[in-house]
Amino acid sequence: MTAKTSPKSSEHPRVDTPAPLSRDIPTKIHDEAVKVLIAANGGAAVALLAFLQNIWEKAPRLTPYVILALLLFGTGVAVAAVVNFVRASAAVQWEQWFLEGDHVARKRAQTQTTAFRLLSAISGGLFLLGIVVIAAGAWTWLPAAGK
Repeated sequence: MTAKTSPKSSEHPRVDTPAPLSRDIPTKIHDEAVKVLIAANGGAAVALLAFLQNIWEKAPRLTPYVILALLLFGTGVAVAAVVNFVRASAAVQWEQWFLEGDHVARKRAQTQTTAFRLLSAISGGLFLLGIVVIAAGAWTWLPAAGK
């Protein structure tokens, strides 16, 4: 076996090890996306819990906004946690379709894939809505211009 010299720029060197499965990359991306959703919603909820204690008596007009945002962030965490279970179930269904040609599994996989994407969007939307609620509450607390 002769060793190859450096390949031309248009050639790729021969690789003796197989490349990772292409489905591993989307799986890792989805795993990280769920971590981000949980961290963002959970972190915001924890920050607001600390803030709520501080404003309970000092700024009672802001309290309802903080409580509503807490509910939104908490729901966002719960929805993001469900995403992983739905995504894992979809992966099992896709594999069953690929390996066995089961068209019922394919239909379930498509439905579950749509569901986990929708749930991911809902969790992200709840985070954004929580931010808007807090901003709206802070806006009402601002002193009126010209006073």
